[in-house]
Amino acid sequence: MRYLATTILAAGMFVTLGFMLQASEPGQWGTWAFLLPFLAWAIAPYLAVIAAIRRFRASFNSLLTLLVAASLLTLSSTALLYDAFVSRPDAQSGLVFLVLPVYQWIGLSLFLIVARRWQRQASSTLG
Repeated sequence: MRYLATTILAAGMFVTLGFMLQASEPGQWGTWAFLLPFLAWAIAPYLAVIAAIRRFRASFNSLLTLLVAASLLTLSSTALLYDAFVSRPDAQSGLVFLVLPVYQWIGLSLFLIVARRWQRQASSTLG
């Protein structure tokens, strides 16, 4: 189950990277130096869930919660990025990379708290 969640998250990171590269002009000098902090900010929620999967792997319920979080995170962000860059492109579409991670962190916080509680509950019954 953790491999499925990690694969879903990797797909989400690649989709985010793809849209970010499509929105920028990576051929110009200095673009990569400007793009890297935004890329780190955009993929930070995915990396947080991957870290939680590694940490909470002992509990089945935690992994199930994180699988649901990974699926919702990847599907919702892919849909929003598609809408911003393909369906309705706009001059301000690039701002989605600044705003979307804030909403992702807000949504993920609930799942991470629940996964942590499941992990604590599983470790207290084992020990």
